Amino acid sequence: MISWQDKNSAKVILHGLSQSRTINDDGSTSFSRFGGDDYWIELLKTAVRDSQVTGFIHETAIKRASRRVQEPTPDQFIALYTEERKKLRGKKLPYLVAFSIWGKTGILKPPLPVLDQRVTFFPEISGDVSAAIERERERIRHESKYLFETIFSDHPSYETIVAKVYANAPEDAFERAYKTIAMIIGCTTFVDGSESFDIFGKSVHKPSLQLLIGPQSTVHNLAGQSAYEGFWYTEWVPKRRLPAQPLEERISSVTAEVGRVLDAVVQSCWREKCEAALLLYYDAFSEHQSSKSIFSGWRLLEVIAGGQEEKSDVLIRRVASFYSDSHVAEIVGLHLRARRNSATHGENWTLGVNDTCISQLRNLIRPMLGNFLINPQGFHSTGEFWKFCDATRNLDTLDATERILHAARQRQKALAKPQSDAAVEVLPA
Repeated sequence: MISWQDKNSAKVILHGLSQSRTINDDGSTSFSRFGGDDYWIELLKTAVRDSQVTGFIHETAIKRASRRVQEPTPDQFIALYTEERKKLRGKKLPYLVAFSIWGKTGILKPPLPVLDQRVTFFPEISGDVSAAIERERERIRHESKYLFETIFSDHPSYETIVAKVYANAPEDAFERAYKTIAMIIGCTTFVDGSESFDIFGKSVHKPSLQLLIGPQSTVHNLAGQSAYEGFWYTEWVPKRRLPAQPLEERISSVTAEVGRVLDAVVQSCWREKCEAALLLYYDAFSEHQSSKSIFSGWRLLEVIAGGQEEKSDVLIRRVASFYSDSHVAEIVGLHLRARRNSATHGENWTLGVNDTCISQLRNLIRPMLGNFLINPQGFHSTGEFWKFCDATRNLDTLDATERILHAARQRQKALAKPQSDAAVEVLPA
């Protein structure tokens, strides 16, 4: 679970760290240059693999471990990191995390699905606590009016939703809550499917999603007072008009489908990849810079179609395999790859082209993303899923496709058929 990305590189990094600071006899640390050991801490954040904790715990444990021994060996450092990580994770406190939510907020009806057992949205809190949270948020906005004055005077229409989070620190609470709400919004907007365009084509680029996390996220104690003296700012250009709130019938249908998709994600054989895909979906299409939308959207394609190590031609063929006219879909994929490459090299696009490209990318990915999240064929691994995508494009391997589908159908029948407890096959979580 905890390991070095490369042990030989670790030796070089730890030696560089030892040259950047001195651990004194009294336990204090002296630094040899301005900025201290930040350079080497950043390298350690990549070098130490640990996917089971939030970024805050990962970074804090690395910083603490780095200031305990002057020049640790790689094995020593992992042991120190593990100790500090355990201390941080052992202290769990309840926090309230408040988010600004803009747009089709009617779709976010309580109770929201549970993706992290430590995070509950719309918790039971008193009116006094709710009022205290709003007072604190208003105080922070007033103290930071250089940032908030323009945003909230131009378009103040937003709602505040609150999550109760058991976490190791306010920063950890925010990170957990943000990841969870971003995944839920990613899933909701994917199911809802609606998007917006700048019909005049003359303003700055705005996200295509019609449900967004606003610019101010704050963390509070259970009485509503600020537990973290500050806020998290999400890049946000307010739109001049709120989208129409959906009818109750539409809300009911989207809510039910979101529940179905997220249930499939929780049960998925590749749950971590599904969660990464939902986060990237929100990240890509909530962006306020078109180039960032293209980059995040392409990372999403890599997650669901084969990874960064796979050639882009293969990724495009796989995503196109979900279309009846796969040739046209492949042309769109190649076009979007060219646009991504041009953005990488600094080419500026006209605003009209921006919106069209983002819409093309979002629509191209949708069918494959739906299959990736729900896995209706019952595949046991992403490798099986991708082989299926490849096989559907190759007449010589259609028999292999049929064998895969037949095996998937047999597994589905076995799961549906009543059996003794000992005989029931359980898919791995």
